[in-house]
Amino acid sequence: MDTLWASLIGLFLIALGVVLAFNLLQGRQSRLRDAWRDKLSGSGRPAAAPASPPPSEPGAGGGPRGEPSVGADHRAGLSAGRPGDRVEPTFRPAAEAGPEAGGSPGDRRDSMSFGEDRPGPAERSERPAARAGTGEDDEPSWREDLAPPEPPASDTANGPVLDPRLDCIVAFGLGAPVAAERLLAAASTLRRAGSKPIAVEADGGDGRWTVPHASLGAVRRVRAGVLLANRHGPLNAMEFSEFGTAMQALGRAIGAGGAIVPDMAPVLEHARQLDEACAQFDAVLGLNVETPTALSPGELAALAAGLGLQERGNNRFTAIGDEGEALFSLALGERAEQLTLLLDVPRAPQAAEPWARMVQAAHLCAERTGGRVVDDAGQPMTDTAAAGVDRQLAMRYLSLQDAGLDAGSPAALRVFN
Repeated sequence: MDTLWASLIGLFLIALGVVLAFNLLQGRQSRLRDAWRDKLSGSGRPAAAPASPPPSEPGAGGGPRGEPSVGADHRAGLSAGRPGDRVEPTFRPAAEAGPEAGGSPGDRRDSMSFGEDRPGPAERSERPAARAGTGEDDEPSWREDLAPPEPPASDTANGPVLDPRLDCIVAFGLGAPVAAERLLAAASTLRRAGSKPIAVEADGGDGRWTVPHASLGAVRRVRAGVLLANRHGPLNAMEFSEFGTAMQALGRAIGAGGAIVPDMAPVLEHARQLDEACAQFDAVLGLNVETPTALSPGELAALAAGLGLQERGNNRFTAIGDEGEALFSLALGERAEQLTLLLDVPRAPQAAEPWARMVQAAHLCAERTGGRVVDDAGQPMTDTAAAGVDRQLAMRYLSLQDAGLDAGSPAALRVFN
């Protein structure tokens, strides 16, 4: 009997020891996870961060790095596939060309590369090449003989949207003033013609175009327009026909008796020229952060919160500028142990210094995850490479400004969308 009791007591003590050891192990793992999340979010770290990455040796990555270069301007051809699908490009050698695996048929953005020409992913197949636009004689003809855009109204919240350079505009002749409520009801179903947005504007009697609203009162003039080109490509014949039908219906609804729609051929030619011109300026820059281990969505969210980024859904986070503009995005990369940061050049204003801020964010990501910042070929991002890209970006921003499509402006946000 004494032996039985001794055995039971021994088993009880062994079980108690196993439970205590398990609890200690779980507590240690929980503390390690909490410490990792604190490191990702930057808790307990000084708020100030280095404005530029730590200096790297010129020979890092297997030899001297070449001057960064912008990839060849191009845009993928339109097809019958899903028009909204887009592939976010990253850095790649500019000298390569060819179909890209998994490329998007509706994407017109080019990629910008840096580093010497070396083997890497091929670029997207090109559409018909746009004119170089290197001098006055080569300036895209879509800008010739066109009136400059009208200045915005003083109340910019309801200022004009339509631009004769960017839209096919139809004006309606009103025999008598129309109530703003009637116009709003008639225009409520007008959203898009295919992939191109439609906008309606009104003149309440002060001679200025504005987006119609209920407090506008009686409307003296009405006009509507469809965007000629965006990242889905130029306005096509089917979209133009859909727009024309919608304009006839709108004219009848507001008592204008229909609408006079321009001939299709010159409008589609204008759209094609605008699309080709925009292809010269369109680009997205990407940076990758290689991490020692794959980050979970929760760890990515903690890292993004520590950088002050805002969630945009689907594990994507965005840096927002002082004026509410999107500067760059952060998301999980194509590989498990990778983060990707993207800068949509025409949509991010130069004054906000989006490139410098994205490079800084990438190095903070690397510091907090124990990773490193690399380009698309896996080569480390150096100060020299970052400075070279910054110089090329300045030229790209100047080209956008010369074309009247300043990066981040309302016009640029419309056509680069």
